[in-house]
Amino acid sequence: MVDSYEEYIEGISSKVAKETKIPDLTLGALQFVDNGVGELASVAMVIGNAGSANISEDIHITLFDGHPDTGTEIGDLIVGGGVKSGAHKNAVMDDIDPDQLQGVTLYARASIEGQVAECNNTNNLTQKKVAARRGSLTLTLSNSLLAPTEDLNLDSLVINTGGVEADYSVQYSIFDSSGALVANLGNQPVPALPSGEQRLVSAVWNSGVTLAGDYQAIAELYSQSGERLDSQVVPFSIREGGDVSAPVATVGVGTDKPDYYQGDKAVIENTLLNSSSSTLIQPANYRLIVSDESGNVLLNKEYALSGLAIGQVMQLYENLSLEGVSAGNYEVVGTLVDDDGDVLASDRQAFTISISAIRAVDGEVQARAANVYQGDPQTCDFTLRNISSEAIQNLTVINTRLDVDNQGELHRDTRTVSLQPGGTITFSDVFGTAGFNLTRHACALRVEENGEQRDIDNAVFQIEEPPISLQTTLSVSGKSRLLVLADKPQDTCTAVDWLTLRAEFPKPLSASTLVSVKALNSLFFTLDLEASTPQAFTDLLDSNIGADMNVAVTSLTREAVEVRVSGSALLSGKHNIVAKYPIFLFLQGKLETGLTGFKCGYFPALGQKLGDFEVVDINVVETQSASHAQGHPETPSLVEQQQWLDAFLTENGYSYTLVDSLDSFRDALLSGNYQQYLLLADRVPLGHWTAKQLREAVNRGDGLVYAAGDRPRTLPLYQTLGVHPHESLLGNYLVSLLGWDGHRADGLEFMQSPLSEPTYLPLALDRRLPRIHHHQANVAALYQGVSDHSLQCLAYSSEHDAVTYRDYGEGRAVYVGYDLLAEAVAEGGSEHHAGLLSRALEYTTAENLINRPGTVFPVTLSLQNTGPAVDVQADLAMSSGGDVLNTLPATQNGPLSWQLALGEAEQRNLHAWLVPNFSQGSAALSAEVTASLGSGASLTLSEMLPLQEGPDTQTLMEVTQAVQAAYGQSLLDLKLKKAALLLEMAVVANNHGHEALAIKKALKATSALAGSSHPDAPSLRVDLDWAIWALNR
Repeated sequence: MVDSYEEYIEGISSKVAKETKIPDLTLGALQFVDNGVGELASVAMVIGNAGSANISEDIHITLFDGHPDTGTEIGDLIVGGGVKSGAHKNAVMDDIDPDQLQGVTLYARASIEGQVAECNNTNNLTQKKVAARRGSLTLTLSNSLLAPTEDLNLDSLVINTGGVEADYSVQYSIFDSSGALVANLGNQPVPALPSGEQRLVSAVWNSGVTLAGDYQAIAELYSQSGERLDSQVVPFSIREGGDVSAPVATVGVGTDKPDYYQGDKAVIENTLLNSSSSTLIQPANYRLIVSDESGNVLLNKEYALSGLAIGQVMQLYENLSLEGVSAGNYEVVGTLVDDDGDVLASDRQAFTISISAIRAVDGEVQARAANVYQGDPQTCDFTLRNISSEAIQNLTVINTRLDVDNQGELHRDTRTVSLQPGGTITFSDVFGTAGFNLTRHACALRVEENGEQRDIDNAVFQIEEPPISLQTTLSVSGKSRLLVLADKPQDTCTAVDWLTLRAEFPKPLSASTLVSVKALNSLFFTLDLEASTPQAFTDLLDSNIGADMNVAVTSLTREAVEVRVSGSALLSGKHNIVAKYPIFLFLQGKLETGLTGFKCGYFPALGQKLGDFEVVDINVVETQSASHAQGHPETPSLVEQQQWLDAFLTENGYSYTLVDSLDSFRDALLSGNYQQYLLLADRVPLGHWTAKQLREAVNRGDGLVYAAGDRPRTLPLYQTLGVHPHESLLGNYLVSLLGWDGHRADGLEFMQSPLSEPTYLPLALDRRLPRIHHHQANVAALYQGVSDHSLQCLAYSSEHDAVTYRDYGEGRAVYVGYDLLAEAVAEGGSEHHAGLLSRALEYTTAENLINRPGTVFPVTLSLQNTGPAVDVQADLAMSSGGDVLNTLPATQNGPLSWQLALGEAEQRNLHAWLVPNFSQGSAALSAEVTASLGSGASLTLSEMLPLQEGPDTQTLMEVTQAVQAAYGQSLLDLKLKKAALLLEMAVVANNHGHEALAIKKALKATSALAGSSHPDAPSLRVDLDWAIWALNR
């Protein structure tokens, strides 16, 4: 059932299409058939049935000379029998007048007789343009044998053999014998050629420089539609000269001389030229014949040649030995033949051979070594023989040594010899090559007769630079970095800047007791005054009225008072610091220092008692001394001493820094970049805290040499050096003020020690010498010839210690009691005191590398030259970067790059002091050394040194915890307890940003650890020293 009318109609239409069969007539393949001149033409076509039904009716075909709508009917044809479905038939319409077909387009239309319906009427019409189908040509050439650059005329006779007028074109081409196209001469049109007529068409081709050979000229005839109708091939050739043969080559033969002597070597020069413009000569042979007048052949040689290109010149040289050849006239003939044996060219040259004494010999020279290193010996062997049949008498023989490249004669020997026929002599020349240029040299042999010379032979050898031979070693080694404290050329001394005094009350005060602190001069005038009660005191009491003397109360409790005293008046006159407080009614208590003065260069020690007060802290500064102001310079001068010291330390390879002020020394010491210290300044004594820092530096492994010519001024220095003053600290201070200190001596008597062998060393300077006694140190030398001007102390031996040494903690210290630098300068060239300084520095150099994060690595790059003198470029690099503190020798091209000249057999050490950065606990130091010679030869060596980072330095908190743990094991060790308490205070101060206070508390704790009996106290102290070192940095 369908839904609508439209669907019904579509269904009916589909059924009709399937059940109804309809024919479809087609017409195509229309062709014009040209039957020739004077003949009627035909037209052929194909009819077909593309429909589903057979065609049984006749088919009517009509021919027009244009479109059926506009053209004229020129014929028709009835094809009977119909056409079955899917089949086709050929149909031909004959006897058509060709005149009706001139230049027209034929149309043919087919239809089914009886008006039978078709399913498609559009395919019943076909068309075809009438064009020539016939034609012929004949090709002729102007010449069959061409010369280069000759014109060739190509003439083609074109004939229209068809029945209709036609348009033609002729294509000309030139091909070689292998079929390759040589030239395309293009198309020549032949328009409107009537039936039966002919026309001549020409082209011209110039052979130019086309290679000689066989070729073909081809002419091809094409219709207007592009159909090829005819073609003709005519061969021709190209030859040099064309019809007349011409030479294609020339030969030239010559000798280097027209006349020779028997024993000479003749050079025969042969020049072959392809003189043609288009002929390749390949392959070919060249025959060379040398013969005498009788036809006796001396040389017959043939050269096989691959060929000669056009214009190519080939030169052949033949060396002909004339040894043993008879005298006479000779001729050289050279002939060039092609591969067929035909002669292409030839030439000849005559020469003569004569006999002379110097020509009747030959010989050889041999150099035993072809390459000789400059400076090595060389031997040349000479041989000379008589090759003639006559004896030779008194022939002069010369052998020479030559610089070939510089064309110079270096040496000549002359001798006279006689040789029988066939006789031989040999001799040798042995010589050294030192001073020879790095060029080619030769030994040469020649003979001479009547002023005429002849070269016999020579042997060339090369003088070469000896090979570069360099050994390199990269290591962590070298001297420690040295910090030197010396006096300024301007005379200075150390003076008190401020000091802190502490006194305890006889009994505790009440919290409301008013305590007044004042500074009085020698006339009892009050210079400054401060007052407060223990209850009201908070931090610091200092009104600072600007007076020359200032007092400030830094601590006030019921039990004690601390006062800091400062001002320029400290160094002028005497003063009394007084603290007063009420006792009962009108009675007052008093604590005072008494009248006390501080001479420049002398100051109280920490812990020293001044009346009721004790010195608990002190700071000193440098100032100009009175001796300099009065014009008493030191001898030798300080400038001269410093110049000598700079030269000494540089010569001995030290990386050092020389400072001449207390602040500079303290800053450098706290930087942690030095491991050895040399104290030479007697006018710049160290302050207490700086001395403590130095003491702990030695305890953790650094070295100290004290040679200032004066006794130390602070207790930490005495402790480090292991000596005691002849007097107590107070007595030392008093006798210094009185000028009674020291003694004089003539010299020193050394004992066997690390510092010296047993010997006597005189003193050149007449100076007062401080008296000290060894305590924990070892004696290396005693004064001799002592003149004592000091107070005698019966507690010590009458021997006078001059030089001591000791181990202190992890480090070492040396004390020299006289001004070692001044004596070293004064002694001149004997260098005894310089030797002592050198050995003292060697003794205090750390034996083992201190490897902690941030410490200095001394690095040495050793260069050992085992070859010739070279120029060296040496570069060091740290894999992760780092700091370069110093280099020796000083570098020029960058922080770690040296350029130097290294002599033969010379050894040099390059030093650098580095603080490398570590990545994951490791770093690498690399060295690249390039040695080069003047000739450009070079050698590059590389070294790699891995570095491992040492253990991390313990923090102040970690050391504090370790000390507290140790104290927990030894509760009766009061020194350990004190150290733990001080470290707790140091940690608190550090946590609150008071680094300076934390360091002072930590330094006090080191003193407490030094007195502890706990077995771990020494190692705990070293750990604390490194924690202080980290805080300093």
